[in-house]
Amino acid sequence: GDGGPGGGVAVAGGWADTAAHSLPALTEARAWTVVYHLQQQDTKVTGSTLERPYVGNIQYYNNTDEEISAITLAAEYCEQSIAFSCYRSRLLNSPSGLPFAWWLGRDSEKHFYWGDASPGIQRCSCGMDRGCADPKYYCNCDADYGQWKYDRGLLKFKEDLPVTKVVVGDTNRSNSEARFNVGPLRCYGDGGSWNGATFMEGNYMVFPPFNSGPSVDISLYFKTTSSYGVFLENSGYWDFIRLELKSERVVMFSFNVGDGPQELRVEAPEPLNNDSWHFVEAEINVKFARLRLDEGPWRVLEAPPQSYVSLRLERPLYVGAAEYRRAAFFGCIRGLRMNGEIVDLEGKARLTEGAVAGCQGRCSEPGVLCQNGGRCVERYSTYTCDCNASAFDGHYCQKVIGGYFEAGTYVRYSFQSMFTAAAQEFASMMLPISSSFNSTSDEIVFSFKTSQPPSVLMYISSFSRDYLAVLINHDGSLVLRYQLGSFANPYTRTLVKENVADGRAHRVNITRKDRDIYTQVDEDPVVWERISLWGDKNFDSPKSIFLGRVLDVGVQDTEIQRFNTPGFTGCLAGVSFNGIVPLKAALRTDANQTVLVQGELVESNCGAPPIILSDVLIADDPWALQPDTPHFGSDSLTGAVIGVIVAFILFAALALAALLYLYYHRHKGSYNTNEAKPLDPPARPKPAAQKKELPQIQEETKGE
Repeated sequence: GDGGPGGGVAVAGGWADTAAHSLPALTEARAWTVVYHLQQQDTKVTGSTLERPYVGNIQYYNNTDEEISAITLAAEYCEQSIAFSCYRSRLLNSPSGLPFAWWLGRDSEKHFYWGDASPGIQRCSCGMDRGCADPKYYCNCDADYGQWKYDRGLLKFKEDLPVTKVVVGDTNRSNSEARFNVGPLRCYGDGGSWNGATFMEGNYMVFPPFNSGPSVDISLYFKTTSSYGVFLENSGYWDFIRLELKSERVVMFSFNVGDGPQELRVEAPEPLNNDSWHFVEAEINVKFARLRLDEGPWRVLEAPPQSYVSLRLERPLYVGAAEYRRAAFFGCIRGLRMNGEIVDLEGKARLTEGAVAGCQGRCSEPGVLCQNGGRCVERYSTYTCDCNASAFDGHYCQKVIGGYFEAGTYVRYSFQSMFTAAAQEFASMMLPISSSFNSTSDEIVFSFKTSQPPSVLMYISSFSRDYLAVLINHDGSLVLRYQLGSFANPYTRTLVKENVADGRAHRVNITRKDRDIYTQVDEDPVVWERISLWGDKNFDSPKSIFLGRVLDVGVQDTEIQRFNTPGFTGCLAGVSFNGIVPLKAALRTDANQTVLVQGELVESNCGAPPIILSDVLIADDPWALQPDTPHFGSDSLTGAVIGVIVAFILFAALALAALLYLYYHRHKGSYNTNEAKPLDPPARPKPAAQKKELPQIQEETKGE
């Protein structure tokens, strides 16, 4: 922070050279594109105020603003040094809240962060770690000392570069002076390949028409989970180009260059909607058109003799869907080049509803509700939760899967098929246990509820003498037993001394990493212990998981037999061992036949309280009924039939009432007098209510 006027920056270009040497690996290993400007020397500033600031213009050699922006856009990394030296000249410390100095970047946008600070905050490099001359401030110059200080560093956010102006506004006091220096713009690498956008809501980006000239050369990367979608389209009165995912295996390039509509198709051996990156290239010239997918061969279509000179495309270029948002693409497109020029998808995404800069989907957004180890599966327009590796079920993996065990019921999950297990059993008698089956860490989670001790909750056997057991003792206490290695006495710990066979639900979490064991029951604090250093840390060759009771062939601890009778009676739920979910496999289809259920096992949630999910916007909730989704029973045809039936019943009832009324009054009049009296006119039944035709609910076919 101390030094001469600028602390070493007073020499023209001296500071820029120092910055270059601060990154020797980068400067030696990469080829840099360097754009110089006319103001390489330090610029001295005095007599400026906020009302009348000094504005220093940075003019670059032989490059327009558009050309420099194209350099930064196409680069992987850019940097530009900036230094501010001060003698009683403040930089950011302004009583009115407005900084005394700032710089302007691309598109003349103001920036209040200085070298090595993060964009969007008013700090200098020293302010990032509170290491400034005065810790109360975020820049050395803000201390306002009567000695030379400096704030310097590299600007690395390439979207803001290059520096076009520097504004200084606090050099009007006695002996106040400031100097600034801006280095050349330096860039390297190809960053255009990662300039991309994610399309989530069926919208498109609009660009000016593509002026192709005598040839068309298009390339892009895409990934999606949809089976179709238009990458881009540009059309004129007759001519057009369109590049699209036609089906889950086919990419199509269609065009009209004056010879009539043409199509090129490339079919992939595997589905393309696998959420992996795929590369597409399309080209048209006066000799041929061709299309290629990934590293496959070119599909070529020769041009007819009377071919075009240049495409005439008057309408806008649409990226992400066809015109009028037809065949919308859901997924990510990056590295779009048209005739060698990068199309700035990131910049346009910031201005387009339903698009996000960069390649990210719904799974990267906050508030994703996949729970209990469920994996978020990207769908871009929405998301789903994969619960295969979770002990839970439901849309969000929030539904607990449990089972009620009658006395004597047990579940056995085999890590291998019965044939393989038998072969392994035989091999274990003949040969030492293979180390490839060893486990040095375990993760166990489950819940239980019972009123009858003792019992075996979980027992994991092996082809060796190793085992793991979670037991309820005769007095109702909860016990963990770990047998690792050949020691006679297993590691034993009482997890809960009180009676857990109290008819209430309890949750158990056990984690082992080598010799360290962490346990937690319900909301109690986590307890850590370490297995003796003399004990083995490997769980050798796990064989089976038993729930409720143990019936195993081979070496077995006689102590376990004390807990086996009469067997567990109660409920187990959410059972998981190292990502294996034996109870879920037993209650769902088990194609590998690795689960055996003996006795009566009834699926139950074990009295678990309902999961309360946080509020989700309808647009973000893939399972919420959308406003245009027809509800059961709202079909207009069904409503019309029901209306006719109701009207007929009402009409019949009214007609029957009228007939009874006439019959009753005819006999009643003959009792009062012999004089003939005219009968009252029959009561006319009320007309049935006119049936209103329900509006038809149109189901709109939506893309994913």
